[in-house]
Amino acid sequence: MLAVKSTLTVRSVLGVVAAVVMTMASTGAAPAAEVTGAADNLRTGWYPDEPSLAPAVVAGGHFEKAFSDELTGQVYAQPLVANGVLLVVTEDNWVYGIDPVTGAKRWERKTGTPVNALEAPIACADLQPRVGITGTPVIDTEHNVAYFVANEVLGGAIVWRMHAVELGSGKELPSFPVTIEGHAQNLSGVNFQAAQELQRPGLLLMNGVVYAGFGSHCDHPPYEGWVIGVSTSGHLSTMWAASANGGSVWQSGGGLVSAGPGRILFSTGNGNTTPGAGDPPKGPGHAPPEGRLGESVVSLQTQTDGSLKATDFFSPFNSKLLDEKDIDLGSSAPVALPPQFGTPTVPHPLIQEGKFGSVYVLNGDDLGGMGQGAGGSDGVLQELGPFGGVWGAATLWPGDGRYVYVPSVSEPASSNETKNSLRFFTYGQDGAGNPHISLAATTPEEFSFGSGSPILTSNGTASGSGILWTTLCPVKACAEKEAELRAYTAVPGSSSPKPFWSGKVGLATKFSRPDASSGHVYVGNHDGRLIAFSSPMLTPSSGALDFAAPLGGHLAREVTLTSTGTEVEVRAVNPPTGPFQASGLPAKGTKLKPGQSITVTVTFTPASRGTVSGEFGIVTQGSEAKVALSGAGEESAQERAEREARETAGQTTSTGVLTSSSLVAQAPGSSGASPLISLTKLKLNASASKLSTRRRRLVVTYTLSTAGTVKVVIYRRLNVHGCKSGSGACVRWVATKLKLKVQAHAGSNRLAVNLGTLASGDYRLGATPLAPSGAVGYARYVRFRTSH
Repeated sequence: MLAVKSTLTVRSVLGVVAAVVMTMASTGAAPAAEVTGAADNLRTGWYPDEPSLAPAVVAGGHFEKAFSDELTGQVYAQPLVANGVLLVVTEDNWVYGIDPVTGAKRWERKTGTPVNALEAPIACADLQPRVGITGTPVIDTEHNVAYFVANEVLGGAIVWRMHAVELGSGKELPSFPVTIEGHAQNLSGVNFQAAQELQRPGLLLMNGVVYAGFGSHCDHPPYEGWVIGVSTSGHLSTMWAASANGGSVWQSGGGLVSAGPGRILFSTGNGNTTPGAGDPPKGPGHAPPEGRLGESVVSLQTQTDGSLKATDFFSPFNSKLLDEKDIDLGSSAPVALPPQFGTPTVPHPLIQEGKFGSVYVLNGDDLGGMGQGAGGSDGVLQELGPFGGVWGAATLWPGDGRYVYVPSVSEPASSNETKNSLRFFTYGQDGAGNPHISLAATTPEEFSFGSGSPILTSNGTASGSGILWTTLCPVKACAEKEAELRAYTAVPGSSSPKPFWSGKVGLATKFSRPDASSGHVYVGNHDGRLIAFSSPMLTPSSGALDFAAPLGGHLAREVTLTSTGTEVEVRAVNPPTGPFQASGLPAKGTKLKPGQSITVTVTFTPASRGTVSGEFGIVTQGSEAKVALSGAGEESAQERAEREARETAGQTTSTGVLTSSSLVAQAPGSSGASPLISLTKLKLNASASKLSTRRRRLVVTYTLSTAGTVKVVIYRRLNVHGCKSGSGACVRWVATKLKLKVQAHAGSNRLAVNLGTLASGDYRLGATPLAPSGAVGYARYVRFRTSH
């Protein structure tokens, strides 16, 4: 298939979309795609698009430190990679845009003066010496904007401000930062006191609003738990308080969950005066007591005016004991399980733990209320333990039978900050068809208080591809002794699984998660360093090259291969054969540092009509980068001239056909031959008129060899999670609803297309010619971009 590439930018302003030449199927604007903490808005911690992080590769002896960047300030927030930029924020209020392959700083900025945690009114050594950006940001990849919340000293006062910066430059957007201040919309008389609050949970972007959770810093009363929303246009939109008496939203950094349209799930902690005063009384989940939602899993729903309302909750029957002993539920974040874990009776299960050590399986659509089980017990699907106390969140693996992993860092049913283990649970169903988990394995080594929450990387749900990654602190609070990033197989080989790989990461920050992207694992630490681990990788800009050329002619295409991991050394080269020739192949022994690349030119010179395939490969340490080649020999210029002369004389002769499934030419004499049809030119133009620009009118011109039908489909470019900018290997083209078939005559044709229903983004238009006989010609493609 010959892809004709060009770039066209179609700009527009808001206006009424009018019909043009063709009436097309309508499609709504695509929802914003986010890169966020714990991989997704369900907070699963599952990164399914990491085939380069295969267990054999990680265990192969070449997976090692790729770079270590020195930053200013401790890194508590999870690093994030989006649109080719690695975003890292620190407690000194520094924000960095880093090259995710080389570690080079592309930009950096300081957002404001961080707060001294050792001075009044905070006077707390829990997170010290400074408090700045603690919660994990969220990135709107469609608009390339990162949002985060910073603690700052402004005019002598402590404030919290929501920032929005361009991911490519670090420049602050207009109308930002937004100061968070005011009173709770759901509780009269409850005011936000910035000096008493800590913004620890990961942020959530939903329906044009960025939501942040707040809780106490060191439990200095008075404090409340908050969920606060700031619109992407830069306005404080909602302020909701869990209780007038505590109820922190802390979750050890775990993010707010979005498990449905306009719905937010999270957990809360203890009160700040009389134990139990801010916790819910016994009652059903769908009647949550507004203002008494401490020690609970809470579901909020956005209202038409943008405010938030509690619509469901769960609180343990012994919540008062949890409050009294500071073994609160809100030390752990809820995780909404994906569809692979649902059942017909419970399609949306939820996992929640806490300091007490119990593991709860909840029905996400009916959380369970307070004391609604038999004899006033918990009305939940399942309760296990108590095991060790959890400061963080679980993660999961939908492959190999399905697993859930729970990190524990204290003794069971105790707030004593000591040691415990990482636990592996298998998933199944009980006799009633409800989700059910069972303990399968426990690590023999202990995880001290402060050890992080795990993530899981895999190649989709391919069996054996899952790796569980987590940070182990060998001593309490990760102090004075170097921590390790550890890798476990997703399926434990025994009841006492051990890591198959580990790497030193310096002094760790408490409860932090690593991040994974494009074959790398990133860890931020207490020393103010961002450490990346990877293997040698030579990544082609395209995994396959397609050619179509006439007999006696040739076509050349280029592919760039970039070192995207640690340094690459070429061990061998496997050139192509047959009608394919390659130039620019590296010599054996060539070394490429991270970010360096080579360009290989492949030439296709067909000797006969029909299709042929091949490949070339470059072997490096432990792997081979391959590029597949396919070519189709077409009629020569002389043959085409002769055929066109016959057609003009009414003497059309069948010499070949393209099949609709493979879009390749059959050899002469094949059965079912039909007249060949070809689309020889394809071009896009955006009209320059003011009216047409507003309507986003796109003109398509093409030349057809014979009269027939042309099928036109517009595809949108979507990046796989963590896609390196410009890497064709992790790009998907998804068909939009803009599809049509038009009758066309031989020679030049012109078609006007209305793009008013398309959101801003990168697209390509595909045109496929169809002959009256049913023959299918080669499709051609042209890329373009729309923007507002």
